[in-house]
Amino acid sequence: ALTSNYFVIRKELDVPVMDADSKIDLSRNDDETKQILASLISNLKGHSIGVQRSTNAEAFIREYFGDSVEIRSYDNQDNLNLDLASGRIDGGLADYSVWKTFLASGQGATGAFYGPRISGGVFGPGVGIGLRKQDVDLVAIFNDAIDSVSADGTLAELSLKWFGADLVSR
Repeated sequence: ALTSNYFVIRKELDVPVMDADSKIDLSRNDDETKQILASLISNLKGHSIGVQRSTNAEAFIREYFGDSVEIRSYDNQDNLNLDLASGRIDGGLADYSVWKTFLASGQGATGAFYGPRISGGVFGPGVGIGLRKQDVDLVAIFNDAIDSVSADGTLAELSLKWFGADLVSR
């Protein structure tokens, strides 16, 4: 499953609308990915964007946005959220599950998801679990189970139920 990163911006910002269902997979370097990324960079140009220090989100912003946005690094997500809620920054970039909790709180009422789901590249291939190398049979059982619930739609249903979004990689 992906725990993709998303931008959250203050609702009052005057930025062009983007398709909320669009996705950027940084592992792919196709024209569609380049076009969506270019639009995102253009739309957020000149705005202040918060990220948690020493995270993949910070690496992404520095690599892809450079000087086009004012990057503010925070020691933790709570401090970023405080600055976003109070209007000291225009937006932030973090993992979906982090934003979901923030936006559901009273503090997050001023923010909204913005733009595409971002994964791959500096964000890695997704979430996994570690198993001992010698447990080959157990690895096969896990992989078969994951493939089965992905194929029949159960994993997407569970994702929607527990996270409010389909976070299943495709």
